[in-house]
Amino acid sequence: MITASRSRRASTHVLFGGGVVLLFAACTRPAFQRYIAEARWSDARAAFESDSALMNEDWALLDAAKLYSSPGRGAYDLGRARLLLQRLLARNPPSRYRVDAMDRLALIEGVLHERDSLSAARETLDQQVVALTNDTQRLRALLDSVTARGDSLQRHVARLETDLHDREDQLRALRLELARLKQIDLNPRPAARPPQR
Repeated sequence: MITASRSRRASTHVLFGGGVVLLFAACTRPAFQRYIAEARWSDARAAFESDSALMNEDWALLDAAKLYSSPGRGAYDLGRARLLLQRLLARNPPSRYRVDAMDRLALIEGVLHERDSLSAARETLDQQVVALTNDTQRLRALLDSVTARGDSLQRHVARLETDLHDREDQLRALRLELARLKQIDLNPRPAARPPQR
């Protein structure tokens, strides 16, 4: 009976000691790790950035890279995530996190490459828009100039047409006068009477 009692006490001490160890481990776990587990993304980011010791922990580098490379977590920064993964792979090539780090890095590189391609395409389109806008403004200015010249030409043509009508009217009047004068020349004049005495 004494043996059973001692055995129970020993197992109670082991359970109690194990609980204390787990409680101690939970309390000593870095705040960054707790915040990640609790999905407190902003706190996790702040904790990571304030604890430089985490830069030497592979698990922390990988978790931080996941945090920075996940759009919905409020800490999205693909460049930072890429640097953290590159650091993990460079400082500890045989790390047990190597495969995860390489997969995530490949994904990030793909996204960054696509973003750079889209940025270049957008820049090209912006340049084309600027060029087309300049061409449109130049063509509008040319059209305005041609329209102004056209208006000027129309006014000039209208003036010439008016002058032409005036000349034609003068010519008609002169022809009528000439015809009247010819008529007078063709009609015999009455004979002159001798003066009476």
